[in-house]
This record gives sequence, structure tokens and C-alpha cells, in this order.
Amino acid sequence: MRTIKANCKECKHDVELKSSTVRLLKCQDISQFSYTFVCPNCSVINSVLTTDKVAGMLINYGVKLFVWHLPEEIYEPHIGSVVTYDDLLQFHFLLEKQNWLEQQVALFDQKSQKPELY
Repeated sequence: MRTIKANCKECKHDVELKSSTVRLLKCQDISQFSYTFVCPNCSVINSVLTTDKVAGMLINYGVKLFVWHLPEEIYEPHIGSVVTYDDLLQFHFLLEKQNWLEQQVALFDQKSQKPELY
């Protein structure tokens, strides 16, 4: 088992890692590699974008490769305006009201004018 050298983004220490403590990830859709590890000094999880060349070296060192795909929701059409920080703040205040759900359901029912179910 070879030693892999990395740098922690949090504590700025150079660390030596066993290949079993490093995880190599590849997004199949955009052919992007990254690797993750937990810093042995400060216990922070680090995630680092990397090149195909470094990914190949990590695989040769015994690091396990995990392949993943972007979620399908990315390809769905998005209709309407973009949610802003003001929208989020307004929603936060709305959730603090006691009967917020009932108010929203009533507004939705008024707008949709759907037939009543018996």
C-alpha cells in the first residue's frame, strides 16, 4: 500500500494518507474527477477536483473509484422566475405563522378552480 500526500484546505497541513482512506469520484456525465479524504489532523472532510492523470495515479495506488451521474432533475425544464434571497426570506417568515399551510392551500384552491371531489 502506497502513501498518498495531500494538503488539507482547513488546517493547511501536508498529510500522508493510506489509499484506503482516499475516495476517488468520477462524474460520468462531465468526465470530472475529484478525490476526498478526512484530514487526520483536524478531521475535516476535503474534496479536491483533479485531473485525469492524477486520477490514474490514484487508481494505480489502490484508491477505489466511484462513478456517479448528475441527477435527472438537471435536464428538466424550469418554468418561472429564479428564486431570490428575498423569496427565501419571505418564505422563512411565512413558515413562522401558525396556519401558513392552510392559507397557502386556500390560495391554491382559489387559483386552480379545480372541481371538488366527492
